[in-house]
Amino acid sequence: MGEDWRRRAEAVPYVVAQGRGAGPTIYLQAVSDGDELNGLAVIRRVVAELDCSQLRGALIAVLVANPGAFAANAPTDPRDGRKLNRCFPGLADGSVTERLAYLLFHELVLYADLVIDLHQNGTTPMIPEVRVRSGRRGPRHAESLELAMAFGLPHILDQQGPSGQLARAAPARGIPAIDPELGGNLGFDPVAIELGVRGVRNVMVHYGLLEGQPPPRQTPYIARRLAPLIADTGGIVDFQVALGDQVSAGQPIARCTDIFGHQASVITAPANGVLWIRRNQPVVTVGDTIGAIGVEEE
Repeated sequence: MGEDWRRRAEAVPYVVAQGRGAGPTIYLQAVSDGDELNGLAVIRRVVAELDCSQLRGALIAVLVANPGAFAANAPTDPRDGRKLNRCFPGLADGSVTERLAYLLFHELVLYADLVIDLHQNGTTPMIPEVRVRSGRRGPRHAESLELAMAFGLPHILDQQGPSGQLARAAPARGIPAIDPELGGNLGFDPVAIELGVRGVRNVMVHYGLLEGQPPPRQTPYIARRLAPLIADTGGIVDFQVALGDQVSAGQPIARCTDIFGHQASVITAPANGVLWIRRNQPVVTVGDTIGAIGVEEE
């Protein structure tokens, strides 16, 4: 990857598994943000349980995409403060994170037929979901949506992502890509990790890298946008609905009370949808975002 200030070589840990038969190549990446670790646990299990004699095609698996951020246990590498997943396809002569994005993209991603970039929602609880980030009128949208459905989670966010995301940059070069978000917490979440392992296997079976029958496909809930839930008063928030619940426009989602429990305001759903994200910290100030509703219409 490069050198640190001591001129010590820095490297990205990755595995290439080549099957005996012909088939597509999947690029699988984790720890783009240094504190999002569920994807690392997913890849370790996928690689450990993979039998290359049964594999058709190839798997390129990057266990820790952002070593500087990983070492700092932070979303970004403190040396430049740049978010790796806003830097793709990278710059050969840019900052340390831009150079890292360039290396990953040009030395590994461009050799793939499919891209899975594993994430989670930091420390804020969120439903496990898959994101399609190319934009509905963007390149390889239909193929990326098919990849998301093959992953097999019941919720998909189909919304164009910010510039520099891998799940946007790869489709721009003709490679379908998704961004699974495996919940939100610190450390390893066994439930989210199991969903991630199952999702990667589902993809490998669906695209013929592994033998087997894909699980029966359920019709996912596809959100086109996230509508924020805003606190109109400060105080203590008590949620009235659970993550993943279907809600109706105007339905009370949470109560905001003073320190003694007296109700100050009610936060209602701005639209029909699903409670996608909910704040973990109950203490809020006026104007804070306490969560979001996944909404089907744009």
